[in-house]
Order: sequence, then structure tokens, then C-alpha cells
Amino acid sequence: MNQVNKLIFAFSFLLVSISNGIGQTEFGSYFLDGTWASRELNVSDTLAGNIEIYLPGIYLESHHSNKISLSDIISNSGDKKILSLSGLINQLEEENTFDNSLKVNTIGVGFKLNGFSVDVKHNLRLNSTINYPKELAKLIFEGNSQYIGETVSFGPAVDYYSFHEYSLGVSKSFGGLNIGARLKYLSGIGYVKTISNNASLYTDDDIYQLTFNTDYVLESSNTLDIEGVDSFNFDTDFTKQFFSSNNGVAFDLGISYQVNEALQLSASILDLGSISWKDQSSKYTSRGNFTYDGFDLDEFLLNDSVEFEVKLDTLEEVFAFTKSAVEGETTLGTKMYLAGEYKINDKINVGALIYSNDISFSEIAIGLNVQYRLGKSSRVGLNYGYRKGSFSNLGLQFASRLGPFVVFANTDNLISVFLNDNYNLNGRLGFGLSF
Repeated sequence: MNQVNKLIFAFSFLLVSISNGIGQTEFGSYFLDGTWASRELNVSDTLAGNIEIYLPGIYLESHHSNKISLSDIISNSGDKKILSLSGLINQLEEENTFDNSLKVNTIGVGFKLNGFSVDVKHNLRLNSTINYPKELAKLIFEGNSQYIGETVSFGPAVDYYSFHEYSLGVSKSFGGLNIGARLKYLSGIGYVKTISNNASLYTDDDIYQLTFNTDYVLESSNTLDIEGVDSFNFDTDFTKQFFSSNNGVAFDLGISYQVNEALQLSASILDLGSISWKDQSSKYTSRGNFTYDGFDLDEFLLNDSVEFEVKLDTLEEVFAFTKSAVEGETTLGTKMYLAGEYKINDKINVGALIYSNDISFSEIAIGLNVQYRLGKSSRVGLNYGYRKGSFSNLGLQFASRLGPFVVFANTDNLISVFLNDNYNLNGRLGFGLSF
């Protein structure tokens, strides 16, 4: 990999690498009535016991915008499995989106008090969205000789944030009507957000000069510190900032109505709020035009391929970032659910929901669910979900109680991994005590 590719790789890898943590699109857990997973998605859901202890749990979702599967990344070579980057690049669209969400449920407690259901808990949350052009991947892994005489744009855009969430949820039943609300205090751990992502490279077809144009602006707090092209400092310690100066408030609202003995309707709005970033918050700006003409023509004439060697100090001139103080804000991704659940008999329930990642319902997902009860203490379920551009979202769920101990698990996407239809992984695993 020549120096130009190394530069582009370094410039983009810092953004892609922090995406370890998606808007959350969860289907099956909504129908796990009586568990804290269901109450997390609709606070009007009544607690199953008089006292509930929320033990640690985790929810993870990772989604790529187009039909990239594990078989595009991993291929067979004899009896070995190898990474296949060419297959991955061929599957990319002109513009690609990579979403990730991670929620770690650490501890919580719920209890019934004078007709109210109350819970308090702590979560650790990470969210990221990366948008990048296909040309970025091609430049990194295939070089820039394919773009001689052309201008190619390669700037990715990122929206990443992580935070601690402390919540107080309260719900109340009024006959067949349940109403709930949750207040959440948010303590920001860190964020990175791209304000402008214009970056391009032109390779002259006559004298093979390299012309870079950049108008790239990043904001960051407690996560990224850029001291130079060869010095990107990351801080990914999520065990700090439990009560930071970067903070905010959010709300969840939920309602459900028991129409009759068999039918229940419900709706919820989650994450109405934002985080303000004031402490250790900086803006990094790379803006300008730079032409590098240090190419050795004789070397080109004696070789079949073009290799552009760019020195590190030249790269420093091209992508020099200036740093300034800034105050930023992250608006949480608001989510909405509309659902209905019908009890066919004592053993079988069916349900359906509509999900939107904003209050305008501009882009929706649809989920269908069926559950079967195994005795009084366990149930299994099957759910199907449709997301934009993704049809093969078949998931499983399970919940069981052994004495006071409760365990539940859910995945909304199981078959896409095996059918190689789409990279879309998600799942939840949780534990609790119910008395």
C-alpha cells in the first residue's frame, strides 16, 4: 500500500474504527410482556412482580445499508477461511451507511407502590452512523491509478456518541388504560460528529500531479484528539464520565389500552431529548487546496504500474487540521412504536407493530410476532420484520422463569447470516429477579 493509500486509510479509519457500538430497531422484545426489556420499549407495561431486580443485560444491533453479507467478507481458500475485500467492494453502493447501537443494561430495580409501577436503572449506551462513498474503499484497497484524469471524492461522514443513562420510570393503570413516562438524565461520555465531509483527490493524466481539496470539519468531545496526520489519539474508556459536565435530559412516553380480554393496543415514543457538549469539546478543520508534484517521471517510464510516494511532511501540509473550541449538541434518535397484540387462547398470542425512527414516520419498519406458552413459566416466540431494503428478518425469542430468576433473549434477525442476504445483526440478552 503506497503512501497515498495509507493517508486515505488513516484519514478514514479513525472514523470507521470508533463505530463499535445503530438507530435501535427492536421488534421481538416489545412483545416480551412482563420483562424489563418490554418495559424499556414501552414504560406503560406493568411490572410482573411486586419487586423486580434488573440484572445486567445487553442489546446490540449492527446494520449495513445494502446487501453485504458474511460471505462477501469471508471466503474459502482450500481448507482455510480468508478475508475477501474484493468481494466486499464489489457489493458496495455508490453511497453506503453503516449503523451501530449498543446498550448495556447494568443494574436497576422496579417495584409497585400504591397502584403505581416504578423503576430506576442505569444503562450505558453507544450509537454511531457512518456514511461513506464506494470510492473511499476502492482508494484504500485498490489505489488511485484507476482514477487518473478524474477527481474522486472520498470523505466519510460520522455521527457517534456515547453516554450514561440514569432513568426513573412511572406508570399507572386506570381500568383498561395504562399510561407511563420515564425521565432520563444523560451524562455524556464522548462524541464525534462530521460537520463537513468534502475531501477529494485529482490525479493529473499528463504529469501525474496529485491535487487534494479538503473542506473537512469534525467536532469532538472527550473522544478524539488530532495532533497531526500521524497522531490521532482516541479515548474509548467508557467507565468514566458517570456524571460529566456534558449532560442532557430525555423522556420516554408510553400508553396501552386493553380493548377487551383478547386485544390490547399500545404506543410509545422513546428518547425525546439531547446532550450538550461543552467540556473538552473541540472543532477540527482541514480546509484548502494542495498540489503535490514530487512524482519521479523516469521511475514511471521504467515501471508498468504507477506508484505515488508522498512524504509524511507533505501529507501534513495537505491534511493539516486546525483546532478551536466549540460547543455542540447531540439529539437522540427519537423512536416510535404503534402495536397491537391479540390473545388467541391461553397458549398463543399474536402481535404486530409499526416502528419509525422519527416522529414523522418518514421511514418505517413492520414487525409480526407469534408466541407460544410452555406451561406457566416459559414462552417461545417467532417474529418477522420488514425494514427498508431488507425482507429476510426472521427472529426468535424466549423468556423463562425459574423461581424468582428470570432470563430472556431475543434476536430479530437470524436467517440473513445464513442466507447471506444482508448484513443486519441484532440481539438482546437479559436477566432479572422477580418477587
